[in-house]
Amino acid sequence: MINSLPNLSFVGLLGDLIVPVDSNLISKYICEGYSLIKKYQSHISTRGDDYYRDESCEKIFCRLKVYFEYYEKLNCTDSFCSLPSKYILVDHLLSGLIRIIDTIISLDLDNHLVTAFINVIDSCAKELVFMLIGGDRVRENINFDKLILPKDVSNLRPRRFMEGDNHILSLSSSLTSCVDEAYVGILFGGGSSAAIMAAYNNSQLNYIKFSNYDSLEMNSDKIWGSSISSKNTVCIVDDNCGTGKTLKKVKDIIDSEYHISSKITAVEFHWEKYLRVHGYGHKDSIFSPDEFDYLSPWCFRHHKVVNDIMNNHYDGKAYHTSLNDWINYSISTLSIIKDTSGIDFNINYLLEIRNIQNKDNSDVLNHISKNCSCSFCSKE
Repeated sequence: MINSLPNLSFVGLLGDLIVPVDSNLISKYICEGYSLIKKYQSHISTRGDDYYRDESCEKIFCRLKVYFEYYEKLNCTDSFCSLPSKYILVDHLLSGLIRIIDTIISLDLDNHLVTAFINVIDSCAKELVFMLIGGDRVRENINFDKLILPKDVSNLRPRRFMEGDNHILSLSSSLTSCVDEAYVGILFGGGSSAAIMAAYNNSQLNYIKFSNYDSLEMNSDKIWGSSISSKNTVCIVDDNCGTGKTLKKVKDIIDSEYHISSKITAVEFHWEKYLRVHGYGHKDSIFSPDEFDYLSPWCFRHHKVVNDIMNNHYDGKAYHTSLNDWINYSISTLSIIKDTSGIDFNINYLLEIRNIQNKDNSDVLNHISKNCSCSFCSKE
């Protein structure tokens, strides 16, 4: 399955796809309407200013409705494949919906309302996974038109940035874990990551809102979404892990209050911090690998790094750090950990991806267009 991943040299560190400036795979509507993409002199980024725009839930919801309506109109033809344009639209849909649901849950509104949003988020994630790796995968209609935005959140401004919004990082992490009956994403950061991992494994998606670092008033013991049987095993997902305190606390809640067996993982780990503590004797609190069921080899994209790149993005400056660069960084860090602490982490997974990337020169949108089956994609 790893062989079907797109070329990570064409994936930005934030998760946007880097498109050649002369690409003809993006529809004219997306190139000219709204701020769905960002144009630079040498390339195009598939995430424009709209992706993280600071505005009310009502304005975000109305904009997503327009995206959805255009998504519904796109067809595949012999001369033009709509899948790359659909990817951009669904990527924006997923991000906007997770920002909104995070706000809805913070007000402790009706679970049936939240479940409706989770179902659409799950459908968006399934569509993104299909577009990225193709194959005979489960796909569902994105029933965005059936969603109703509650008035209570209309004028509220949701949080903007998710460190876990790099779908290909989340997808590649899914390849290292086993299938679990449900994935419980820790909001806010784990919202997108859990959706992609659940979609890849065709599992149920749920959310819980908890953090050791946000205001305690925002925390809740409630699992949102469809009910989970106590006979099932769930995987708790966060975007990144430094100390492991948040993940372990949520695991305690699910194990003790819901009597559901749970596992814990994150898409990115603070491996460089782990190296400082165990390799160089730096005094700091850090997670213990033995406490995790699945360990991702990806190093944490530090908040300051992400923010600096984001600021350059908004200033109209191009950035050049790709996900392929992050593979090399992660491999180097884990190799030093092995040499200094004696702990042998399996980095063959990243090495395999890197070897495949070096042989593949096709950009991601070309990769996505090749996954298209026109008879499946076309509207009746």
